[in-house]
Amino acid sequence: MIGRNGAGKSMLLKMLNGIILPDKGKISIKGKVGARFHVMLVGRESIVVNGDI
Repeated sequence: MIGRNGAGKSMLLKMLNGIILPDKGKISIKGKVGARFHVMLVGRESIVVNGDI
């Protein structure tokens, strides 16, 4: 199991991709994030869409 429903997995992915900003603190990434995630999709749906492309 990766995480329970409501654990914030999709929210974290959106923050890592710069789609939304955190309320407090900051997020820094060393390196490159490969796939972009769409605002209206959950993480799993974005992965499927990027895989299809």
